[in-house]
Amino acid sequence: MYETSRELTENLPETKWKAAQEAIVKKMVEHIVLLKLKSEVTDVQLETLSDALMGMADEISGIESITAGTNNSPEGKSQGYAYGFIVRFTDEAARDAYLPHPFHRQVAGDHIRPLVEDVLVFDYSA
Repeated sequence: MYETSRELTENLPETKWKAAQEAIVKKMVEHIVLLKLKSEVTDVQLETLSDALMGMADEISGIESITAGTNNSPEGKSQGYAYGFIVRFTDEAARDAYLPHPFHRQVAGDHIRPLVEDVLVFDYSA
């Protein structure tokens, strides 16, 4: 096992070493979105939302994965947030490019906003 990033890259040519160092420094971003749904939202609407969210991975570069689902925590601390999704990005630049992306804006406008009373977003670098 390598103990440092330098040990991992020390035998590479200079140009590849720099690229490897940049890749090591970049951190994935977890984009967590929780939705407080309107009372009239149906299971069919949530299925349509899930399909739209999963479609973003095919349309927007830099997305590593997307997971989504309804709350099933037994702790009783959801504060009314009943649906959530996580988008994992390759790095902050990918997340930043996603935010104004037309497909993301379409999903938000057509599939999220009509269903929600409130949205909570929390991002962190992993």
